[in-house]
Amino acid sequence: MGDTVTVPNEPSKEDGDEDHFARVGPGDEGKWFATAKELGFYDTAVQLANRTPCEPKPLIRAARDFELGEPPFALKAALTALRWLCEGWGYELDGSEVHSAFDYALRAAERIGQRTAALEAMTGLVEPERSGEAWVRGVLRRKIAAVMRRES
Repeated sequence: MGDTVTVPNEPSKEDGDEDHFARVGPGDEGKWFATAKELGFYDTAVQLANRTPCEPKPLIRAARDFELGEPPFALKAALTALRWLCEGWGYELDGSEVHSAFDYALRAAERIGQRTAALEAMTGLVEPERSGEAWVRGVLRRKIAAVMRRES
């Protein structure tokens, strides 16, 4: 007989098995981001989303869905989405994703008293110039400038 391979149990909130996610292999982060998010392991979900480039749209949906209930997670999810958008990741983008992620990030940040920090983090994504999507950075730069003008 050949070697027996056992598959670890999927994590559950009841078990508190957040360590299970440390074994996630490259390319599986998106799938496990959703699982960690649904189980309430928000920091782990964001860490997974930041490991390797991923599609920003699920991150934007998470920011939208958790803006009121878990604003710290919503903020991190939106900032992670903006990071990947600025670096050129995502499919069939039309600019609305940049606007949405920015708006969710800013509203979540306001709920937890982190507006200035969020604006600084977003500014860090567009300056200095990096490789990636110049048009995304342009949209984000204009959104930041508009907020700053309103505040002055």
